[in-house]
Amino acid sequence: MPGPGLLEDGWFREENAQWPGIAQGFKVEKVLYDEPGEFQHLTVFESDTKGPWGKVMTLDGAVQFTDYDEFVYHEMLGHLSLCGHRKPEKVLIIGGGDGGVVREGDQAPGHGKGYCPVRPVGRY
Repeated sequence: MPGPGLLEDGWFREENAQWPGIAQGFKVEKVLYDEPGEFQHLTVFESDTKGPWGKVMTLDGAVQFTDYDEFVYHEMLGHLSLCGHRKPEKVLIIGGGDGGVVREGDQAPGHGKGYCPVRPVGRY
């Protein structure tokens, strides 16, 4: 059975009860990964090549980010955390399965980094 939001007509649709009457959709070119995990259902798909979005990652049917806008999410998590400490010397990232926060942390010189995935997930 396909993950939440994947429709049989080749589209992905996200709806949320918190925002009644609003939905967003993406034309799906190819599903790259679609498996339930221990905690969440992870779906990654390539969106329509005519649009700017590229790969789209969803958890439990909710869009987390796309190739087009992922930097906004990762910069916020990585840089705000580093800037909120007077003298960050060591960084431990727990979770962060897609590696974007690690990438942002690598841009800050002089920090030791540790990475601890919550669970292994296949490459997509």
